[in-house]
Amino acid sequence: MFVLHNWGDKGCIKVLKNCKEAVPPNIGKVLIVDSVIRDKRKTMKV
Repeated sequence: MFVLHNWGDKGCIKVLKNCKEAVPPNIGKVLIVDSVIRDKRKTMKV
């Protein structure tokens, strides 16, 4: 499930601030996992 992937900066900030308020202080964690896939059409020759 991609929550932040298609959101703009303002939307992501709002979601992350809500996560910060929801997790217990000092022990709670928010993990952000994203994948990066290179576009094969835009390769550089060196």
